[in-house]
Amino acid sequence: ATVHDISIGANISYMWGAYSHDLTQTFTEGGSSAANYSGLSSTHEASLRTYKIDLGIQYPFTVNKHDKVTVGVGAGLGHNMKNDATLTRYTSTGDSLHILAKNAFDLPYSFGGGVSWEHNAKWLIGADFKQELWSNCKTPVMHSGTAPTYIAEKGAYKNRTKIAIGGQYVPDMTAKSYAKRMIYRVGTNYSTPYLKINGQDGPSEYMLTAGVGLPTPLNSSSKGTLVNVNVQWLHRAAHATNMITENYFILNLGVTINERWFQQFKIQ
Repeated sequence: ATVHDISIGANISYMWGAYSHDLTQTFTEGGSSAANYSGLSSTHEASLRTYKIDLGIQYPFTVNKHDKVTVGVGAGLGHNMKNDATLTRYTSTGDSLHILAKNAFDLPYSFGGGVSWEHNAKWLIGADFKQELWSNCKTPVMHSGTAPTYIAEKGAYKNRTKIAIGGQYVPDMTAKSYAKRMIYRVGTNYSTPYLKINGQDGPSEYMLTAGVGLPTPLNSSSKGTLVNVNVQWLHRAAHATNMITENYFILNLGVTINERWFQQFKIQ
């Protein structure tokens, strides 16, 4: 086997947004008069801002003149987000309560790996997996009582596993026929739930994807600039009692730019 260059990379991103969860509870005892009515409402709020770092390494090698294999591993660096959450609770009698949960949110550590096989620069098949360690992450939880508490604790999540497999086919990237230079893709993936709902597992996710990569005038290979179009079917299967089952059809449109814009040639 001939060893090629090893690729090492990192994705660094910054995320922000608002977290808000409203809950209203009402009940009546002994009749329908206003004197017998009571209610309780609460609002959970937070302003979230944090960074995210993912690291990866790829090791490609040529098996023979027709086949190339690439293996890779990656990891995401989890951490506490250092963002607080606020609970505001109101009752029908007019009183209110404000409680702060310090450092209430975590990003999970994650790790994964994958392998791909390329044959004759036409066929490409790949598979990968990813494990997200959500069980170690905290989230704000309210405990009722005469003196309610609002603290960040573990237990609302479980570890999540993602498995994906897919492939693509290019009839002939050098052909004059545009249809032969198009890239045809299909894939599927499965994810276990990371949420717990009333002590039961949340929904699992199944997805099927089919699409095409459309070469642009700048494109000179299957790794050049492409316009990507695909459709997806997402199925979220319920595990907990009385949960709904969801089905989505999604259309994606994107552009992949991979050009040597700033390479200076020595010979013109």
